Amino acid sequence: MINRYIGGSNLKYLNNFINRNKFQPIINYIGEYNDFYDENKRCIEFFKNKYIALKLTSLGLPNEKKAFDNSRELCKLAIKNNNKILIDAENYKNKIIIGDISNDLIKEFNINDVHIYKTFQMYYKDSPISLENQLNTLPNSGIKLVRGAYLNEDRKFNVLSSSINETHFNYNSGIDVMLDYKKNQTILATHNDYSCYYAFKKSKEIDFFNYCQLLGMNDKLSHNLLKENANVFKYIPYGPYNLCLPYLIRRLYENIDSVQYIFK
Repeated sequence: MINRYIGGSNLKYLNNFINRNKFQPIINYIGEYNDFYDENKRCIEFFKNKYIALKLTSLGLPNEKKAFDNSRELCKLAIKNNNKILIDAENYKNKIIIGDISNDLIKEFNINDVHIYKTFQMYYKDSPISLENQLNTLPNSGIKLVRGAYLNEDRKFNVLSSSINETHFNYNSGIDVMLDYKKNQTILATHNDYSCYYAFKKSKEIDFFNYCQLLGMNDKLSHNLLKENANVFKYIPYGPYNLCLPYLIRRLYENIDSVQYIFK
């Protein structure tokens, strides 16, 4: 089961896995809540010209200065290697810090091109407004839209959408916002067929949006989008199996009817 969702335990195995896969990878070291700076650095050095996702809890968070310094150094290295960096959203208690660090990196590194992407979890009540504010303040932002993956941790803060339909509405409103702002540096990370085809049909250029599904999740949608000549990514986490539990638990929630809408 683990191998369905994880790209391997080390960089060598992951490289072989990626070379066998027809989708473009977004690579992420699976460790959280520890200092995994060295492993993230090795990943960026190993995979030039690729998209790399960073979790700030693997770079020193909740120590904000350490997380910023580490992520800044990795972004500098990534730009030299022609990588794109996606700063992952995490749970609500770290939302403001992650958002501030993401914005600081965007201000510094997205001057002439989009190198850094900020992630918006659209299951928050205020997510469409926050997205518009982001683009008004930092129009050179790279944007990744997700529905959200931390329901079990975030539900206690009373910040989530009140219904399935509200979350769907927020996500599709985010697509409309990106179209209105003519932001084609956008990654739609979702397993929801309707949202993907809604975006695909509304965007005039075939490559306006990039689409991403998690490894092992809704492969049918990924293949169908690929047949339409869309830009399709698979989010591929890797790392030792003893660190996989938090990620796999979040995947488990996707298969529980009461919370499935968060991910679909």
